[in-house]
Amino acid sequence: MKTTITLWGLAALTAAQNPDLLPVHGCLNMPNTTTITNFTFVHHPRNLGIKAFVQWESPRFSISCYGESPTASGANVPIGFPGTYTSIPCKGSQNGGFQVATDGVNASVEFSTWQQCAASQYYFHYKADIVLECKGDDAGVLTCGDGDAKEGNSTAGFESLEWLQPIRPPPPPPFVYVPPSAAASATVV
Repeated sequence: MKTTITLWGLAALTAAQNPDLLPVHGCLNMPNTTTITNFTFVHHPRNLGIKAFVQWESPRFSISCYGESPTASGANVPIGFPGTYTSIPCKGSQNGGFQVATDGVNASVEFSTWQQCAASQYYFHYKADIVLECKGDDAGVLTCGDGDAKEGNSTAGFESLEWLQPIRPPPPPPFVYVPPSAAASATVV
């Protein structure tokens, strides 16, 4: 028993002293940063007939995000124009987001992951800033990756923490014993 307590105490102390991990009670392995892989952004600024999309993954949390241009009245409305924000569906997470700055060069992706930490549940929100490095093909379609890292990889940093209320209702009030004689005298006929 003493060894178990010592090992748990050592694990908690190590996590508290490790700046790469977030100090959240009950979550000893939540990273301060996580890798974003396979970031790809395809966008055509002039031809609305070519479908634009953005995708990225966070292998640490088994999250993959992919979003296409929404279709309105038969024409594609491309995502990724300068100064725009788009909500992106993610598997393994609530929706993520893709934002392109007004300069058209800087962008960011964001996502959240749900974790059970001791008796509490949290959404951990992460965000990665990406410098778009775009190359055009003969048709003028732009394919963009992260200019700061090879092969569309980047690093997302922890942004915020959101506590989730318990799903179950509160427990019933405690049972109060009422003796039969008191119950009979309280009965109104």
